[in-house]
Amino acid sequence: NSAAEPTRVRASAPAAAPAPAAAPSSSSGGNYTVRAGDTLSKIAARNGTTWQQLWAQNDDVLSNPNVLRVGQVINV
Repeated sequence: NSAAEPTRVRASAPAAAPAPAAAPSSSSGGNYTVRAGDTLSKIAARNGTTWQQLWAQNDDVLSNPNVLRVGQVINV
């Protein structure tokens, strides 16, 4: 009777957790690049402000709060 050699198991390092999604920037400052489907309301909600505040702080680049261009950079 020969005993089978036990199988060796190597411990591996645990898999790295995926990086968390970037948190929306606060309304304390910064830039945001407009993407397809964005509205001032959506951008404002993600940044803890109102569309009216975003519009007011971007009056130099936004003449109409209902018209955003993809790629346009606004202050948030």
